[in-house]
Amino acid sequence: MVDVREKGSKTTVTVTCWPAEDAEWYVTSSNVAAPSNRDAQIEWLDRDKDLISKRLQSGGRDKGRVLYVWEDRWFQGRPLVAVLLIHVEGGRLQASHIKVCAEYKTNLRKAVLVTDVLLSCMAEVVREAGQPDGCFDWLFDNESAAADAKNRWGQSRKTQIKSPKGKGRGRRQRQQVALEICPG
Repeated sequence: MVDVREKGSKTTVTVTCWPAEDAEWYVTSSNVAAPSNRDAQIEWLDRDKDLISKRLQSGGRDKGRVLYVWEDRWFQGRPLVAVLLIHVEGGRLQASHIKVCAEYKTNLRKAVLVTDVLLSCMAEVVREAGQPDGCFDWLFDNESAAADAKNRWGQSRKTQIKSPKGKGRGRRQRQQVALEICPG
C-alpha cells in the first residue's frame, strides 16, 4: 500500500509492503519499518550513512524518506537488499542514491529487477501524490550515469535528461543531473 498525504507544506509518504508482503521483493518506507544491523546485507559507506541520516531527520530542508527493499528468501529470512532516497522539492518528487547489497552488485539480473521494483514503487507514489504531470526526477551525480539509466530504464517509460542543478554551498557545490521519468 502507498499513501501520500499533504498537510500545509509537508508531504508524508508511507509505503507498506508494496506491491504485496508475499512478493519476492517488497518495499517499505522508513516511517513503517527500519532495518536493524542484522537485517542489512548492504555495506554502508560513510556517504551512504550521511545521505540516509539527512533523509531521516525530523524536519528541515533535507528531510525525506528512505524506501527499503526486502527480499523474501523463504525460510532464510527477509534481508534488506536495496534502498532508495526520496524527497519532495518544490512540490516535485525526487529519487536519488539507489544502493544495493554486494550480492546484487555482482548479479546484474537481480540489480535490474530490484531497481525496477523501486521505480515501479515511485510510479505508484507519483500516482498517489497526484503529481500534475505524473512524473518524478531521478537524480544523478553526472550526465553519464543519467544517460546509462535512460538507456536501461527509458524504453518503457517517457524519459528526459534535464540540465544540472547546483546543490550545496560554496566551493563544495555539487551539480546533479535529473532524469525525468514519466511512468505513463
